[in-house]
Amino acid sequence: MNKAPRNFRRDKWKNRLYLYWSISKKNSHWFQHWLNENYLLELNSMKLLIAYIFLLAGIFLGILANGYFLKMSGGFTKLLPSIACGIIILLAVFCLSRAMNTIPVGFTYATYGGLTIIGVTLFGIIKYNQTPNIYGSIGIVLILIGVVLVNYLGRINS
Repeated sequence: MNKAPRNFRRDKWKNRLYLYWSISKKNSHWFQHWLNENYLLELNSMKLLIAYIFLLAGIFLGILANGYFLKMSGGFTKLLPSIACGIIILLAVFCLSRAMNTIPVGFTYATYGGLTIIGVTLFGIIKYNQTPNIYGSIGIVLILIGVVLVNYLGRINS
């Protein structure tokens, strides 16, 4: 007994739909174009979503490495926190490299750097009670404004 391929049912309906529309010559071209355009848009938006998930993972790992393990290592004098810090930083760089496959390099690194600085500062306020003065707070707000401007209004000229 022959087994049907896994995607037989999906492809059967897709082929049927395409056949119905291709009967009429004037409608077939725009429908096929519409199918391809929507598929490409969906594919690009999914790639962008995955890239931003990798970017957020890199930011989280950067905050963890720089805010917690770097402080715990005592200037890299304690072995286990130093090793953990190095491994987590390497994981953060891996996540950044995956994000840079889709998001432009400047935007990725600006977002990573800015949000990691803000995250480590907030981590220091919560964990170590290290409150910045007014100038430090203004600087952090300006960093946040810069990250928002780069991601929402920034464009790359090709």
